[in-house]
Amino acid sequence: LGELFEGPARTSVLNLAHVAFAAGAIGTPLCVAALIRSGMDWRMAFAAAALICAAAAVQSLRTGTHRLGPPAAVRAQPPFVPDGFCLAMSAAMGLYVAAEVGLCYWMPTYFLTVLRASEPLAAASNGVFWTGVIVGRMGAGIAGRRLGDKGILKLSCAAGIAALVVFLALRSPQAALAGAGVSGLTFAAVWPTIVSYAGDVYGPRRTLAYPWIIGAGAVGAAAGPGMIGLAAAAAGQKQAFLLAPGMYAGMAAALAAAFSLQRSAGTAREGAEYA
Repeated sequence: LGELFEGPARTSVLNLAHVAFAAGAIGTPLCVAALIRSGMDWRMAFAAAALICAAAAVQSLRTGTHRLGPPAAVRAQPPFVPDGFCLAMSAAMGLYVAAEVGLCYWMPTYFLTVLRASEPLAAASNGVFWTGVIVGRMGAGIAGRRLGDKGILKLSCAAGIAALVVFLALRSPQAALAGAGVSGLTFAAVWPTIVSYAGDVYGPRRTLAYPWIIGAGAVGAAAGPGMIGLAAAAAGQKQAFLLAPGMYAGMAAALAAAFSLQRSAGTAREGAEYA
């Protein structure tokens, strides 16, 4: 998708495409629950998922990989060394995913232990969060052409920090459930827009920078839940959730640094294109 679209169109399309990710975050647990309710062993859900993935892999091997544009253009590029812009974007991505995944892993526990919510309401919290993500990504897909990458990221940072602070101040489980949806709304556009923004800055070298930026998100996904879990064990669940707005503020600082470093990354891109 990054090769097929450019500029604001890429931002719009990537946000719309990632609606499927959020839909899967809601749909998969519901499908597993339906299988269990029907009397099947929970392992059958994973077996069914494995069969679907195996079928997709066979189809991919059968049809082959379709390249967009000449692969030699990337191979001809000089070796990619992460510059300041790439490192700042990687830090922003890592902190974002750490906040998102950490929040989602521990949100039902937060509702149970801090808000004293019922089990059904606590279980629904993640679904409400991801519903907010779906709405937010659809909105970013529609409005992305007008706001631009920087506009979306700045708005997401400010709204995300505010939403998390308000969520942590709520004492009613019902109000907090609505707050979870608003938090998902503010989280929605960050991942796709970071990828789109980096692609716009690096141009043909985007495929060399993406492993660093997206890989940092994978590191954040592994670290976020553990950090919140350790903090909860040491200081309590309520205090541990303060890490989420802290991570989001760190992401905002990293993005601010990236905005100022964009020019040097763009200069390096122009040099590589005309080398």
